[in-house]
Amino acid sequence: MKKKIFYSVIVLLSAIFLIVGVPLIINNCYLENDGYITVWSGEDVLGYYGSILGSVIAVVTLAITIIF
Repeated sequence: MKKKIFYSVIVLLSAIFLIVGVPLIINNCYLENDGYITVWSGEDVLGYYGSILGSVIAVVTLAITIIF
């Protein structure tokens, strides 16, 4: 039972980091704008990350629905 709670906490913390932490890191990287010039803007990268995250959530939700 303790392993299940431990893994649940790890999954929850990972999800919070992926949903909140990664966009903040992307935003801070493009906020600096020092020296290295990229083809994409911060908005493009955040939009791409949002689409990837949305598709992963959709696939996981579909898998859970099929399992039930």
